[in-house]
Amino acid sequence: MIDINKLISDENVKFIDIKYSDLAGIFRHVTLPVSYLEKALKNGVGFDGSSVVGFSSSGKSDLIVKPDMETAHIDRLSEIKTLSFIGNIYNTDGTRFKMDPRYILEKTLDYLKKQNVCDSVKFLPELEFYIFRNIEVSNDKLNTYVRIDSDEQDIFKSYNGKSYHADAPRDLYFNFRSYACEMLEEMGIKVKYHHHEVGRYSQHEIELQFDTAIRTADNLQIAKYYLRNLALNNDLILTFMPKPIYNEAGNGLHFHQYLEKNGFSIFGDKKNILSEIGLNYIGGIIKHGRALSALTNPSTNSYRRLNSGFEAPVNLQYSEGCRETAIRIPAYIKDIKSIDIEFRPPDATSNPYLAIAGMLLAGIDGIRNKINPGKAAIYGKKYRNAKRIPLNLDEAIGEFEKDNKFLTDTGVVGHDFIKKWAEIKRKESAEVSFHPHPYEFEIYF
Repeated sequence: MIDINKLISDENVKFIDIKYSDLAGIFRHVTLPVSYLEKALKNGVGFDGSSVVGFSSSGKSDLIVKPDMETAHIDRLSEIKTLSFIGNIYNTDGTRFKMDPRYILEKTLDYLKKQNVCDSVKFLPELEFYIFRNIEVSNDKLNTYVRIDSDEQDIFKSYNGKSYHADAPRDLYFNFRSYACEMLEEMGIKVKYHHHEVGRYSQHEIELQFDTAIRTADNLQIAKYYLRNLALNNDLILTFMPKPIYNEAGNGLHFHQYLEKNGFSIFGDKKNILSEIGLNYIGGIIKHGRALSALTNPSTNSYRRLNSGFEAPVNLQYSEGCRETAIRIPAYIKDIKSIDIEFRPPDATSNPYLAIAGMLLAGIDGIRNKINPGKAAIYGKKYRNAKRIPLNLDEAIGEFEKDNKFLTDTGVVGHDFIKKWAEIKRKESAEVSFHPHPYEFEIYF
């Protein structure tokens, strides 16, 4: 347990900050003088839910956010010393707010516990992003354009485009990533490694270590906050957008995951590599993969990444070592007790609480119903008869509206959540589709 009063005294804290995620996964926050901490812990802080995406209507909009004591950390980017928390959202009668993404994930874990399959679940995320020197975006009626400046735009022309694991001096932001990872480690977010990624024009990856589901989602939200703001403080632009540059590698958010019992993965089997439970878990994700895309890839831009090429994981199959199937069994893991699976389609436009909840509930459905995922794909022969990730957001939402019992039958979410999510995303898709695209001018004007 963190000694909050000692932390406040040692760090000379002046403010407390409570962050929470809206339904779309965007961090929001409220900041209070440190003298208000005791009241905030006891009563929370009221706010207008009708002003938050996906929360409440204006007719019944009062909500409360309370800090989770276990998430306390010093905000290393605040000019005035601030103690930051992630908050949980409540109704005014003291009950938890059912649209709170963090609560949805908590309910998912409660449901998993009742299945008596495992002791816990662990996730490891691979967070990919681009760093640009500057970006100009205009959606003015008479001026529609995007102009990106990259410090690396000339570096890899003479390097055959091979930027994966590029070393200094070609890796211009090595020190930026190291500094960011140092800050994350100081806050208890363990980093596995970081490196330059495949994409030219400065694509990067930071891979966190395995942690519990809730902590993984919390860590991702905090990491995204720090990376964006650290870049801004250095006059840079950092984006997790899945496909910011045409015909270049996209940004994914791959999730390694396994169910744990007695401290070991139960996905492994000495004879067959994957246990029956591991195969069934994969079967559930494959069966519900098209609907799951609405949670793991919830933007129109997500599907510009999920096209053939650049190791795009568009096929709902599993394989050992192949990065073009949706599920990869890492070939370099030799200890059966450490076997995990990597679900590769997700990206960081997703709300991590909802994405992790969706993956878990699909996998649990596979275990409960003993869903067979079929044979593992063999590289070069993997596409025959394979289901595919949806081609666009509208298609994903359509699948989500048809296939959601693996979510609703558990009691984790209700049909009101399905309806609200579909409504938000269809509106978003329509807004994008009705705007003229600069490339349309090139081929039609």
